[in-house]
Amino acid sequence: MPVKRKVRIAASGLAALALTAVTVVMLIADRAPPPRTRSTLFTVEQLRTISDQYVAQISRIDQPELAHALTSVAATVARPLMPMGAPPPRVVVAKSDVVDAYVLADGSVVLNTALLLALKSEAELAGVVAHTIAHHSLHLIDARLDSREDLRAGVSVAASGTTPTSESLTAAAISRQPGDDSEEAAVDAVAVEAMKIAAWDARAYRQALQRLQDDSAAKAWFSAHPFNSTRDASLERLENLRLAGSDLVQNDHGRTNVPEYQARIVEVINP
Repeated sequence: MPVKRKVRIAASGLAALALTAVTVVMLIADRAPPPRTRSTLFTVEQLRTISDQYVAQISRIDQPELAHALTSVAATVARPLMPMGAPPPRVVVAKSDVVDAYVLADGSVVLNTALLLALKSEAELAGVVAHTIAHHSLHLIDARLDSREDLRAGVSVAASGTTPTSESLTAAAISRQPGDDSEEAAVDAVAVEAMKIAAWDARAYRQALQRLQDDSAAKAWFSAHPFNSTRDASLERLENLRLAGSDLVQNDHGRTNVPEYQARIVEVINP
């Protein structure tokens, strides 16, 4: 029987998840949480423009059936991470043999085909997407942009016209650059909670990381998202924390959707 949860997501859902992340990180990782301040240096329109310019530079798969399948999974974990009524993030599928996923400055999620083919279930995909979105929802991307004086002029020039600059392209995909341990811990905490709210098996994300960490094609991804024994243990503890207000019974971990993933995503990429 399908797992069901009756969880209402209020407009304050993001703030609640952020608070959960801070608390869990302090209890599990004993680190101070990263800053959460919205950028005051760039407008939403500027960030969208440079993100559009970045997307235009990469080789993509624009397949409506695939886009629908990915967006439907992304929407389940994006809902508790975004303001009420906000549309799900744009999902861009990049043709690449490199296992990678990252968020752009405007909140768009980029998923490489190599990553999509390496994942095994919709639950694993939900975990990757939740982690990726959380970098943006916690305003960590804004904090990185605000701290990079070398990017500001290039972003302003590109956003005022139609020609991207090297600085604006770097800024658009700044999440590909390595973060620190406290940032990753906070993002993990929020991502796991979002998976639980959406009734996904929260263990799937860690299982995917464990499987892919030795994949040579995933070196770039793990350079920006280091996976070690400490992070592994923290994720395991997060998985075992019960979601407040959940009607899941003990040992009921949520859905994985392995066959659906193969049919809706893998077979569309590799027909």
